[in-house]
Amino acid sequence: MNYQIKQLWSPGIRIQLTLWYIAVFAVLLFCSDILLYTHLQTALASNLDSALQLRAQQIASDISYQRGTIMVDNETPGLDIAGTSQQSQQATHEDVNFSALLRLLNTRGKIIRLSPAFHSLIVPAISVSQPLHGTPWQGTVTTSNGQAVRLYSMPITDKGTTFAVMQIGESLTQFQTTLRSLIVELLLLTPVVLILGAVGSYWRASFPLTI
Repeated sequence: MNYQIKQLWSPGIRIQLTLWYIAVFAVLLFCSDILLYTHLQTALASNLDSALQLRAQQIASDISYQRGTIMVDNETPGLDIAGTSQQSQQATHEDVNFSALLRLLNTRGKIIRLSPAFHSLIVPAISVSQPLHGTPWQGTVTTSNGQAVRLYSMPITDKGTTFAVMQIGESLTQFQTTLRSLIVELLLLTPVVLILGAVGSYWRASFPLTI
């Protein structure tokens, strides 16, 4: 009786091979999805950081130190508004996803120039203190409403002496949207691939083995 029950519920060799193929294929597919996601995440982050550094260097080239005064080219986008002006203080609701995120400080931490949207960033003190000691700082900060922003801070020097700190940021909304889209596509595509693999494996298992 037990033998009959076992025979009744025991899958045939064809189904066993199919299940084995599916299990192996699922593991390989899962690993490839993780590698793809990790690679894309790293590549996007690296490109974003490189772009921020390049923009900061380009803007810094328009800033000079003359007779103890920091001189800024007023044509530089995002740095045309003084941080202490009433106009800048009233523009705190600009969207960080579409507005420039720039700030220029002197060595005493006084704001020389400030783009309006920068007001919403919660910036750690180390992002200023580290560049003042000659080393650029890069990290992720948030706005007052929780949006993630990638921030790059660099020292601006004159004849080897730091006279200012340039900070430039970029919203991570597009970065996060791209990664989420990839996850959704992988979640939709993976089951389809597994089903097609299962059908193909079951069909292939119907052929006799040849040596």
